[in-house]
Amino acid sequence: MTKKLKLIIIITITVVMVVYWAALAATETKYKTVNYWWQACMSASAIIFGIFGLFSAKQWSWLKSGVGKSVFFISLGLISWGLGQGVWSYDVLTNPSNQSPNSLLLNVLYFAGLPLWSYGIIKLSKASGARYGLRSTWAKILVAALTVVMLTISYVMLVNVARGGSSYFHQGYSFADIFWDLGFAAGDAINLILVLAIYGLSWRYLGGRFKRPITIMLLAFVFLYLADFWFSYRDGLGVYYNGDWVDLLYILTVATFGIGLCLLDPRSSKLSPAQQGAGKPQEPQVAPATAMPVEALLPPSPFPASPAPIDSPSAETAPVASTQQPTEPQPPASSGIGSI
Repeated sequence: MTKKLKLIIIITITVVMVVYWAALAATETKYKTVNYWWQACMSASAIIFGIFGLFSAKQWSWLKSGVGKSVFFISLGLISWGLGQGVWSYDVLTNPSNQSPNSLLLNVLYFAGLPLWSYGIIKLSKASGARYGLRSTWAKILVAALTVVMLTISYVMLVNVARGGSSYFHQGYSFADIFWDLGFAAGDAINLILVLAIYGLSWRYLGGRFKRPITIMLLAFVFLYLADFWFSYRDGLGVYYNGDWVDLLYILTVATFGIGLCLLDPRSSKLSPAQQGAGKPQEPQVAPATAMPVEALLPPSPFPASPAPIDSPSAETAPVASTQQPTEPQPPASSGIGSI
């Protein structure tokens, strides 16, 4: 599958999903089967885009290169998230009364994407040279300060505002419930800090081929953090429903991941399908060399050419070179005019 075709499919699916969501929002459709099927379509979109990312990893020799490892694990994270979304869709289709399903399988599939994405970010930073921006002391201090700020904001909004403060931890919830409830936003915050720190401080080290896909990947992690943060916030308030505007952020997250992974495909979209299908750079075609006479390659003689005998063939009709063996010398003509 060509790079251009993957981009066309990703953009087409995204446009259809956004129009689908806009129709639900415009008609204020809530708690209907059509809302739950939208969630199922988003699950399929994430899995398809993740598979497209695996196609890009193939062009980097899978796990044999740093970029290949990065694309592979980020794609696996997207597929894992899509599978978790599939479990979510099944739960709400079979039990519509529960707008926010909560099962171990669902949480594990969702949460598995976080370490896969983290590992992919680190591998991409090493392959692109971005890690050099974190070598200075002030850069490390900035990362630590940014981590504290973002986690503090997340705690205040998700616990103090949405869940009534510290009393939330004394309402009989198990550690697992609290972990799954708040862990996604915290994990997204860590991944976002990692991306901002590595690539924000190392922008000048990035090569031209990496800047655009990495910028799009950064945008994907921003969308993911905002989506998980606001979902947790609205779910804590008890106002979330399937097809909520938060879900628009999720489909934008999935689409942005897909486009970024597709752009990391090293093949040029300007190549022909036959060249793109080969998966390797094509050798340049060289025109065959034109045969040249040996005399043209020799330096000019410093001595003037001897005049041809009168009775010899003219220069125009004389052969340029002979391929036959030399014959015995002939005696000079009787007049002797043409000889020296």
